Amino acid sequence: MINPKQFTYIQGDGSVRKVIAAPLTEASNEQETRTFKLYKDALDDGTTLFTDDSMPAVNDDISDDENPDYLGSISINQAGEWQYEGDMLNQDEQQQIAENLLTEE
Repeated sequence: MINPKQFTYIQGDGSVRKVIAAPLTEASNEQETRTFKLYKDALDDGTTLFTDDSMPAVNDDISDDENPDYLGSISINQAGEWQYEGDMLNQDEQQQIAENLLTEE
């Protein structure tokens, strides 16, 4: 599994928010697509929620649209240009997240 990335960004009101960027992969070969789903990290528990083994849950999946922690997705091409899809982040917040992802490559 390709591990998610965790970092912080400064929100429009000046407060700091932790975010988890979960990389999407192509199902057939687990190759990164350079698209990341963005989630608030309210628990400050690192990225273990994506990588730790856990007991199977029954119907606990919710769609991104219904998930209050979902912030949208961001795609980065080979030239380092990025595209945000969503409406939860302002332009500066998007830029900070893109820069964090680009520096961690």
